Amino acid sequence: MKKFKNQSIFIAAKNGINGFSVLINDYSARREIILIFVSAIIFLLNTNTYTLIIFILALVLLSIESLNSAIERICDLISIKKNSEIKKIKDLGATAVFIIICSIIFVVIGYLFSLLN
Repeated sequence: MKKFKNQSIFIAAKNGINGFSVLINDYSARREIILIFVSAIIFLLNTNTYTLIIFILALVLLSIESLNSAIERICDLISIKKNSEIKKIKDLGATAVFIIICSIIFVVIGYLFSLLN
């Protein structure tokens, strides 16, 4: 019988926790974890669609940061020398993070405008 990489949800959860422990050592990820806590507190204090979306986008931001960090680590394993193609790959990962940050900013602006009305 062929064994699967993740045989159970418990092994998958353990791997996720191991990855999270690696992620929290990354400076940008720590900033994003703070954003998650702040957005969760804001959501609990003022529960509405905007605060929920901000909280969810903060979680998505951390997920994309995790993938970006994985991409950067893979690129560093391939070559530590300056390489224009690897730079493009890393820049694309950074772009994904930037897009989510812009999304959060747009939702926050919408939320602030809704408070004025």
